[in-house]
Amino acid sequence: MLLGASLVLAAIGAKFWIIKTYANATPFWDQWDGEAATVYVPFFDSTLRFADLLQPHNEHRLLVTRLLGLALTAANGLWDPIIQMMANALIHVGFGLAVIARFHRSLDDDAFAGLAIGLLLILVLPYAVESVLMGFQTHFYAFLLLGFVAVTAIAGRPAFSPGWLAGAALAGAAFFTLACGAMVSLAGALVLLARLALRVTGGFREWLGALLLAAGFAVMLAFVPANPAIGAHSTAELFGGLLPLMSWPLLIRGLAGAAIVNLPALLLAWRILRRRPAAAADEWVLLGLAGWLGLSMAVIAYGRTEAQAPRYIDIAAAGLVVNFLCAARLVSGIRSKIAATAWSVLIMVCLLGHGLHLPRELAAYRSMTSRQEANVRTFLATGAFPPGAAEQRLALPYPKASRLAAQLSDRRVQRFLPSNLQSAIPAGNGAMAPPRHDRLGWLRDGLLAASGPAAIVGLAAFALLLLFAPLLGARLLPFELLARFRRRE
Repeated sequence: MLLGASLVLAAIGAKFWIIKTYANATPFWDQWDGEAATVYVPFFDSTLRFADLLQPHNEHRLLVTRLLGLALTAANGLWDPIIQMMANALIHVGFGLAVIARFHRSLDDDAFAGLAIGLLLILVLPYAVESVLMGFQTHFYAFLLLGFVAVTAIAGRPAFSPGWLAGAALAGAAFFTLACGAMVSLAGALVLLARLALRVTGGFREWLGALLLAAGFAVMLAFVPANPAIGAHSTAELFGGLLPLMSWPLLIRGLAGAAIVNLPALLLAWRILRRRPAAAADEWVLLGLAGWLGLSMAVIAYGRTEAQAPRYIDIAAAGLVVNFLCAARLVSGIRSKIAATAWSVLIMVCLLGHGLHLPRELAAYRSMTSRQEANVRTFLATGAFPPGAAEQRLALPYPKASRLAAQLSDRRVQRFLPSNLQSAIPAGNGAMAPPRHDRLGWLRDGLLAASGPAAIVGLAAFALLLLFAPLLGARLLPFELLARFRRRE
C-alpha cells in the first residue's frame, strides 16, 4: 500500500499546487446565482430554508454542492472559492482512494501498478480545467465518489444486507449531485435484474431490491427539471455528443473510438453472459460501474448539447478506470495480459498527449480570471465597470453585466465577498473600508504553500516504488516477460 499512499500524496500536492498557481478567488459564472443569491444572502440574513438548498439549478438539484459551500463559508466567515476548490480536490482524490480500497486485493502486482499509474495521470493532470479551478464544481466529484461507492455496494452485496442498504441510500444521495446521479439507482437495478434473468440469483429479496431501485429512479426522474432549450433534439445530436465523450482520450472519435475505449467493458459483459459468474464475483460490480458511467454519459449527451465541455471529462476519465479494471479481470494468460497491457499503454499515451496542452489552457484561464478580478474590483471601488468590459467576451465573471452589477452593489452580497475583493469595497464616507479577513486563511495558505514539496515527495516516492518493485517482490509486466524469455532460452 506504499504505492497507494505515495499516489494520494502526489495527487493532493499536485492539485493544491495547480490551485495555488492558477486559481483566482473571484466567483465565476454560475456561482453568482447558484451560491450567492440562492444560499449565502438568505444564510447571512438568517432566512435560509432547507427548500432553498433544493431549488433547481438548470436540470440539477445541487444539494451536496450547496451544503459543502455553505459549511465552508460559515466556517471561514467569507465566501472563498479557493477553499472550495481544495475541498473538491480532496473529494476527487477520495474517489481514487475508493477505487484502490475496493479493488487492490483482487489485482495482481502488475495490474495494481497499472491502476496506480492510470489514477496518477487522471488525478494529477487537470483535464477538466474548469472543474479544478472553479469552486462551484463539487457536484462532479461528489457524483463520482458517491456513485462509485453506491454501485459497488449494491452490485457486490446481497439485497437488503446492511451494506446493500447503505449503497441504496448513497444512490439516492447521488441524485443531489448531478441530475445524472439518478443513473446510479438505474444501474444497480439493471445489475440485479441481469443476475435474475441469468438465474445467478433468485428469490423475493432480489426482485424486491430491483423494484425498489427502479422505483427510486422513477421518482428521481420525476424531479428532474425540464430544460428543453439546451438538450439534444435529434438522434444525431445525441450521438454527436455521446461518442466524442465515450471515445476520449483517443484522437479517433466516433463509433470506432468509443468501441476501442470501451472494449474491455464490452468483452466483460460478453463473458458474464457466457459464464454467468457467482453473484459475489467482481464481474457484476464492474458491469454495474460500466453501466452507471455509460448511462450517465448518455444522459449528459441527451441533456446538454455541449457534452464535450471540459467539465464532463472527469466522468469520461472515470470510465477509463473502470475499463482498465475490466481489462485486468479478463486476463487469464500471457497473451491476454499483453493485449490488456497494449490497451492500457495506448490509453496512457493518449492521456499524456492531452496533458501537453494543459499548461497553455491553465495560463489562459489564469489570465482571464485575473482580468475579471481587476474589473470587479474597479466596479466595487467606483460603481462602474471599466469602459468596454461589459461588451468584451469573458472580461466579466458573469454573462450579464447588469445582473452582476446589481449583485456587486448589494450590501448583503458585499459583506461575504471573498477576501481578494474585500479591500476594494469603500466605506460609507467614501474612504476605503478595512478589509475583512477570512478565518481559515491561515490553513488555506499553509496547505497551498506546502503543496509543491508534497507533490515532489509523492511523485518521487511513486516513481521509486515502481522502479524498485521487483526488488520488493512485485512482478511488474516488463520484468515478468523478460524472466519468461530467459527461462525459455
